[in-house]
Order: sequence, then structure tokens, then C-alpha cells
Amino acid sequence: MPRRSRRAQASSCCANPPCAPLLDNAAGVSKALDTLPADARYDYWTPLLSLPYRLGLADGRACLQTPYLSADPARRTQWRAQLDAWGPGKRKIGLVWAGAAGNTVDRLRSLSLDAVLPLTAGLNPDTLFLSLQTGELPAHELERQCLAGLIPVGDMLPDFAATAALIAELDLVIAVDTAVAHLAGALNKPTWVLLPGTDWRWGRPGSPACTLYPSVRPFWRDPVTGWDKALTQLGAALRERT
Repeated sequence: MPRRSRRAQASSCCANPPCAPLLDNAAGVSKALDTLPADARYDYWTPLLSLPYRLGLADGRACLQTPYLSADPARRTQWRAQLDAWGPGKRKIGLVWAGAAGNTVDRLRSLSLDAVLPLTAGLNPDTLFLSLQTGELPAHELERQCLAGLIPVGDMLPDFAATAALIAELDLVIAVDTAVAHLAGALNKPTWVLLPGTDWRWGRPGSPACTLYPSVRPFWRDPVTGWDKALTQLGAALRERT
């Protein structure tokens, strides 16, 4: 977006409503819209992921310098105060173990709460775990999260601007392949992502680094044994960190 803005007097970005507040402050964006006005007049338009081609970049990664998104300072201050109230001085880790059920590949990427709870067991008590799961969750699911020592904050995250502000105040994000994982990477936040297989955005299975986000550490699902190995490796890394 910054490269495009250097070639244009003004650059608007049209995104879905949860994304627009975050993109409104992004570098190179004059204004972010959640709907395109009927009387809008533009000289050019292009899909976002076509920009590297339109700008003549042979490798789209060349224009990605993280962080390329930022969180609103006022919202960060609010979250900092809330986190300190919940656990002053504690390490703060956000968890996302499932994506939207309607996604066509959700069965490949999402885990159950039971699968991730062992990650939080027996760790340093100075660690605060927050569930960043959004959407309508059954009451018994929220109760299980609380009983396991997680703090569910999904209903406090109305859009990605709010989520970005929270992530900016965390020490680590652990997620499956969801929008939160990409947002944390774009914010250059240390992020561990559980991945089901090859994906151009993340790299090849077995790679210790991520293609697009330097702050992301991938943990790959084994095509034969499933998630067990990746979860074991992530759990060991978490114990070392905390």
C-alpha cells in the first residue's frame, strides 16, 4: 500500500466491516471503507493481492516489511490497564484454536478445546492465558474455558482494530491458521502457528521460518500421525519460554 500511495494522490481501501477500522490507519491508505459508495469515482481499481503484479514486483514479499499494521494507541492503553488488572506482571498469551466453521478448509486447520488445554497445564503460574475465540459460543464452552484457567475475551473484540490493540499488548499469540494469526504476523508480534500443510503464505512443511512474517514460528501437522507431534513440540517450546 505505501508503494501504491507514492504513485497516487489518494488511495482508498474497501474491506469488510470488521477490517475497515484497522485499515483506516494503515500506511498508504487515505481512507478505508466498508462499502463502496454508489457515486464513487476512481481512476483505477485493483484487488489487493494483485498489487505486487500491478506495481511490477517480481516477488510480492519484497514490499512486505513488518510491522505493516499498527494498533490504535488509545485502545492499547485500555487493554494494558485491563490486562494488568487481570494479572499484573504476568506473561500474557493469546490462544486461538479454531476458525470459522463455515470455512471450506476448517476441518483441516481447527482443533478442539480439549486438544489445546494440555498446553496450558502445569506451566509457570505467572502466565495469563486469554481465549481470543470470537463468535457466539455456547455457555458450557465459555464455562469450560474459565474452569481451565483461560480468560475468554472474544465478546470484547468487535472488530480487528480491537483485536490488534489486544495483540499488541500480549507477549505471545498461539493460533491455528486464522485471520488472527495473519494479524499478529502483520503486527510483528511473536506468534506460533499450528499449520495443516503446504501454503504459499506460510511456507513448506518442516520449514522453521515463515514466508511472509519474520515473527511467526510454524508448527506443522504430520500427514501421518496428525496434530500430536506439532502439539508436543509447541508444548515443549512453551515450557521453555515460560
